[in-house]
Amino acid sequence: TSKIFLALSVLSPANSLVPSGAGIQTATSRLGNPMSTDYSSSRRAWMRTAFVVGTAFSPLVVVAADSPGATEQACKTTSDPFKTTKVCFRYGRDKDGRLRPVAADENGVSCSSVRNPSRFSAPWRIGFLPEEFDAGKAWESLKREVAATEGVIIREVDDAGYYLRATGPSAVPPGSTDDIEFTLNVAEKLVLYRSVTRTSVFLYPLQQPVNDNGSNLKRLEEIRGRLGWGKLSYDLDESPY
Repeated sequence: TSKIFLALSVLSPANSLVPSGAGIQTATSRLGNPMSTDYSSSRRAWMRTAFVVGTAFSPLVVVAADSPGATEQACKTTSDPFKTTKVCFRYGRDKDGRLRPVAADENGVSCSSVRNPSRFSAPWRIGFLPEEFDAGKAWESLKREVAATEGVIIREVDDAGYYLRATGPSAVPPGSTDDIEFTLNVAEKLVLYRSVTRTSVFLYPLQQPVNDNGSNLKRLEEIRGRLGWGKLSYDLDESPY
């Protein structure tokens, strides 16, 4: 129980929305030729939708804003004679600053799903010695690896509160979107995360969504592997749903 409480004790500063885009690119490549008559209007449009985050010693990470309405905390369900499809926009921290759990009828994993072992995955242990731990360096490393992940676009960053949200393509169903979130618990030197597919498809008479074969967890584990960070162990029957 104490271990589970530790995983949930995350920071709770207010979010700050930073438009962002995935991958590595320069603002000039998006704006065009500065000598062009369309440069000023292009620059204004670009500045409304994206903000470049980086340093002189690291690649620029572009954060892209979501499409209109993507922040609504709501679900929409449609049905036909063969299946039911539910699309949910549920992300962001709760009032206590914690990441949300993953519902039993969704594909995904979360460090907050302690009451649902099949949707739970343990926090990451940052791979630094305690006396060498640097929260800023750890956070920058995480952002770089998320931005470098194929198909993943960073959507929201709160550097002061150590919160990041990104999106990536879903494996199941094709064409859907996975919401990917991270927070850094500085006091415990842990990374907490959540990755969930927005669209769930239920084929009759099944009551569970079509399984994505653990694709959300696999993507997260690839990021962790590149960082070289560890993972806490828990007395929970952990499984990739």
